[in-house]
Amino acid sequence: MTSKKVKDLNADELADYAFYLFIHTGRHAIGAGLIYRCIELDQNNPLGLRCLSDFLDWRGSESISALILEYLIQNKLSKTPENQKEIERLLFTCKWVWGFSKHKSGKTQLSGDEFDDEDAFEVNTAGYNDFKQSTFETVGDWDTFLKGAHNLIGCYAGVVSSPTLKETDSPVNTIHINDFSTNSEYVEFLENDTMQLERIKLQIKQAN
Repeated sequence: MTSKKVKDLNADELADYAFYLFIHTGRHAIGAGLIYRCIELDQNNPLGLRCLSDFLDWRGSESISALILEYLIQNKLSKTPENQKEIERLLFTCKWVWGFSKHKSGKTQLSGDEFDDEDAFEVNTAGYNDFKQSTFETVGDWDTFLKGAHNLIGCYAGVVSSPTLKETDSPVNTIHINDFSTNSEYVEFLENDTMQLERIKLQIKQAN
C-alpha cells in the first residue's frame, strides 16, 4: 500500500478521505483539516463542499450547513445527475431534521425510503427561508460566505488562528471574522502520512 503526505493530495483525494473518515469516525479534527485543505485547493469541489456541510450540521452551524447545500444545488456543481439528486434529497431530509417539515401522517420516526415521496411532507418554506437567509444576509455574498465557512472548518481543525476570535463567538459570528491565517499546526498537518486514511477508506468500501 503506497502512501502520500496530506500536502501531496489533490482536492478530490482530500474530499474522498474526508468523506470516508466522517463515516468511520464522525466529526474529527483530522477530517476538518482534510476539508480545509480541499476547499483551499478547490472552493467548488462538490464532495469537499458536501463534507463541509455534513461536518457543520451541528451546534449552531446548521444554517451554514444548509447554505452550503443550497450553493451546491444552485450552481449544479455535482459531477453527475445522480449526485445532484442525492444532494437535493439530503437537503430535503435535513429540512425535516431541522424541524422545517413534517410527515402528513404525523409520524416522527421515518425510514430513509419515506423521504422519496416529498408530497407526503408539509414543508415550512417561509421558516426555512428565514433560517438560512438570516445567516446569509449578515455576510452579503457567496464569496464572503464560503470564505467564512472555510475559516470555520479550519477552526475545528485547529489549523487557523485569529487574533480577534473569542471563545464565546458562535459559528455564525465566526464566519464574519476576516483576519484568520494558517498556523504552525497547519504546516505539521500537511506533513501527515495518509496510510491510516487509506486503510479506513478500503475497510469501508470492502464492507459495502
